[in-house]
Amino acid sequence: MRFFRKLISQFLITHEGKSEVGFCTDLDEILRDQGNVTLKVGQNKIILDLCNIHERRYAACLSTPLRYPQYDIDTLLMERFVRQGDRILDGGANIGLTALQFLHSGASFVECVEALPWLSERIRRLGDARISVTEAALSQRSGAFVDIAISKTHNQGSTYDSAVIAKFSHIFGDDVKFITTPTITIDSLQSGPFDIWKLDVEGAEIDVINGAYQSLKDCPPRAIFTEFWDERVNEFASLVSSSHPIVYRAGISKDKYQLKLLDMESFQSSSEAFFPISPTYVFLRADYQKI
Repeated sequence: MRFFRKLISQFLITHEGKSEVGFCTDLDEILRDQGNVTLKVGQNKIILDLCNIHERRYAACLSTPLRYPQYDIDTLLMERFVRQGDRILDGGANIGLTALQFLHSGASFVECVEALPWLSERIRRLGDARISVTEAALSQRSGAFVDIAISKTHNQGSTYDSAVIAKFSHIFGDDVKFITTPTITIDSLQSGPFDIWKLDVEGAEIDVINGAYQSLKDCPPRAIFTEFWDERVNEFASLVSSSHPIVYRAGISKDKYQLKLLDMESFQSSSEAFFPISPTYVFLRADYQKI
């Protein structure tokens, strides 16, 4: 397979025992786990650190038609909801990959809010004037400080939420390391308003939405993408119900590998039909066209 040979030449140590590939996770044991690789997202370049498992998988996906549901859900949501010229809020922007994907999908501007300085710096190095970087943690008030627990196993999942630290204790270790970072609210961001909010804030979603009261009232985004691992999704839905009464659980179907949007109850009853990914939700304004 041509794409497999291309992948081997760039990232792999050996192809022994691999004759057919469908998902990049099939290659975890043979993907190179050190060094960097530079790849393109649209017209932009991004440097990926192969020491991190998810960045190795991103590299595989960007180089081949391999599937990775945890990665593909973002691109599928963008294909469905991003419109030409959209302004995007990327909360918890990590290394800036989703920002580049938003631009490639037609967005004209992305405000990346990222609390960890080493990740913010990686976004700045992308060198695109359409990307702005705010080095802070989205929260319910600006000008305060929070202690963020740092993931030890990879550069995702860092959080100031104690419930998240407890649930994913394996990525923080017994001796949890923290970094103190400033906070900022959505309402205080000078680059708004935005057409889409992507909130990947690891347990801080309720705080973040409490810091967005004025924005939700005056200029609500067309859509909000976020993840929830617990029942706080119901509290979030209640808080945004006036501006975003339409709520969907998003998934990728196993039969046709397509994006599906179902109400939460319907998704729960048919969850076996979808690939396992972080529980992803879409909140829409009442004036959004019917899915």
